[in-house]
Amino acid sequence: FFFNDTATTEIYTEQIVGSVRCVQETALALTDDGDVWSWGFGGKSMGFFFNLLFATCGSLGQGGYESYTTPKPIEKLREFPPIAKISAGNNFGMALDINHDLYHWGRGEWGVFGNGESKSLQSPVFNTFIKTIKDDDKLSIIEFKSAANHTIAKMSDGTLYVWGSNDSGQLGIRPDLGIEMYETAMFPTQMLIDGIDKNKVKAYDLADNMTIVLLENGELYWAGLRLAYKPEQLIIPADKKPKLVGACHKAVAIVTEDNNIYMKGSFLEHVHENLETGILT
Repeated sequence: FFFNDTATTEIYTEQIVGSVRCVQETALALTDDGDVWSWGFGGKSMGFFFNLLFATCGSLGQGGYESYTTPKPIEKLREFPPIAKISAGNNFGMALDINHDLYHWGRGEWGVFGNGESKSLQSPVFNTFIKTIKDDDKLSIIEFKSAANHTIAKMSDGTLYVWGSNDSGQLGIRPDLGIEMYETAMFPTQMLIDGIDKNKVKAYDLADNMTIVLLENGELYWAGLRLAYKPEQLIIPADKKPKLVGACHKAVAIVTEDNNIYMKGSFLEHVHENLETGILT
């Protein structure tokens, strides 16, 4: 079940759509009244060979494996407080309500739910482990993003907690080279950033195999590519002040206050990268 139609899709609601998350064959939309809509591939079985490529997973949170070509509200989430933020990864979704409680659904492999379980879910479920962190450690999720099979959350104390697949070291939780037992973080684990006790995280972004972090003091760190299993500092010219960061497959980028762009890594092979100009040759 593939979606190649480029026509505009209308969400049938009188509310304003505040954010949208798209990944692989699914999409999520959050309206300003805290309602979440989903559409795309739901994980329904379409034969033996299709199942070899796409596991049944309930990635839309609609209570089954049906696929939808138009947005449909996730009814189960309407039983909880209004949703404030959403994220989506490969065949799974997450929603954070106004009380900073987390809900998850879809394919549960590689620790994507952060609760120690791998069971796939057709409908949203309250994340009890995140609730425990909030109650016992007095830490709440302020912001969170998902990519591929992992999630990174900015906490109320300015640190980053990560969970899910760490196959390229993108979670930044190892002080040395990665080993097999650390390729999955089944529970939220704090990212190991030097000086994080003195400087809170200002901004961050993630992709399937790289992560970029900007601290409030202007320092930059990156992790991933099976090269940096603990975040390594990324140096740009001292007179440049970073304001934005972004990540994609095999690359991270930094935008400075004077609107210069610096990058590490690239989509392209056999190229020379000039850190000063960001030009590939």
